[in-house]
Amino acid sequence: MQALAEELGVTAPALYSHVTGRDQLVELVSDAARSRIATVASTTTSWRAWLSNFAQVVNRDLAPSAGTLLERLGHDRSNGPLNQQGRAVLVAAGLRPARADAALWLITRVALTAASRSSLAADLAIVLDGIAAQLAQPPLSRSDHP
Repeated sequence: MQALAEELGVTAPALYSHVTGRDQLVELVSDAARSRIATVASTTTSWRAWLSNFAQVVNRDLAPSAGTLLERLGHDRSNGPLNQQGRAVLVAAGLRPARADAALWLITRVALTAASRSSLAADLAIVLDGIAAQLAQPPLSRSDHP
């Protein structure tokens, strides 16, 4: 809390007038991050372009809080898809909803943990190629389990 207070230019006691402690602060940050992830939108209907844009936004806006977010979001996967539009784009491309949700989660993890823009691009390409391979399979052979 002290480091955060210093970063914000306030005293640690001043933070406690807004939150009860670290756990509440982490919860608030996680809620804000989940809201940001849920509201990423794009006008493209190409699943590959949509996911690339999504990853770039998540990386730009949320990567500094990656450790905390991954821990909280990992426990929160049962609350539905991370992003409804992303799920819809992937389902329209041919993935089942469970696979689409898993793909969004994987893209989020890649975006949050990328060490640089070049590593994001390289890691993202691998994941997108995996999704393309999944889409290339006949519909009956696609597993509904992530």
